[in-house]
Amino acid sequence: MRHIGACPEDVDYRARRGLDRALFQSLLSGKWITDRRNLIITGPCGVGKTWLGCALAQAACRDGVTVIYKRLPRIFEDLELAHGDCHFTRLFRSITKTQLLILDDWGPDRLTAA
Repeated sequence: MRHIGACPEDVDYRARRGLDRALFQSLLSGKWITDRRNLIITGPCGVGKTWLGCALAQAACRDGVTVIYKRLPRIFEDLELAHGDCHFTRLFRSITKTQLLILDDWGPDRLTAA
């Protein structure tokens, strides 16, 4: 994980990012994961979206949830390579069996058909 040191105990609610403490505390409970809900963290560059996502992942791991963290360009690359060498089904299955999949760094790049 990119921010291996991210943990829920270190979240700074005073930082100027507009983070709602009660909302984030409820997300840390993990109910949204067991309810199979999605979460999108948005905000301007540099406010700590990745770090907050990793802190949520850390909390989920502590609760025994399986987690995969991937940057979006990397997961697309992995899937494309796996398709080429006949490992696509195995990789796709491992991704879909994961309870929490974090896709980070959507970036400004347009998605292509590949």
